[in-house]
Amino acid sequence: MHQNFHRKSLLLAAVVVPALLAGCAAGGSTSAMGVASPPTETTSPMPPENEMSPLPTGSEMSPGPSESAEQGSPKAAVLAYFEALKAGDADKAVAAYSPEGLAAIQGMKTAEGTDELTKVYKEMLKEKDTATHKIEEAAATGDWAFVRASSEKDGQMMREFFILKKTGNEWKIDRYMNNDSS
Repeated sequence: MHQNFHRKSLLLAAVVVPALLAGCAAGGSTSAMGVASPPTETTSPMPPENEMSPLPTGSEMSPGPSESAEQGSPKAAVLAYFEALKAGDADKAVAAYSPEGLAAIQGMKTAEGTDELTKVYKEMLKEKDTATHKIEEAAATGDWAFVRASSEKDGQMMREFFILKKTGNEWKIDRYMNNDSS
């Protein structure tokens, strides 16, 4: 268990931190939400880019006919999470996470594990979610994937980053972070 946590921590550090730094350095430009510098074999636990499987990206939140074949994909898992938010269903939003999932939502205390996530989402969903969501990028390798998305609500743009892991035949959100892109 400790080694698994250590691997997840390295994955999170290798993927999320450079992506957020690159986005911040670009002044919120979503086109710059890439890795700050090319990873080297000695510093990145992720496989080379040619071993990553890019997943098709879409526009708005609701899956369309072309996405129905993606059932069980990381992208479909994130779209289901967004649908739970739209429906105001905190339990369904939390069910999109792995049991040890972590959410670092701007303006809220970091929540880890089902109990803390439930408290955060019940509080957060007291207001109706009127945001529009867009999947910007998605890729998977083995039992791990990431999805980068953006949301807009009342003129405020948010960047969202998900790390997902495959549990059985399902993709679950393992780590989620968002921040204001302005």
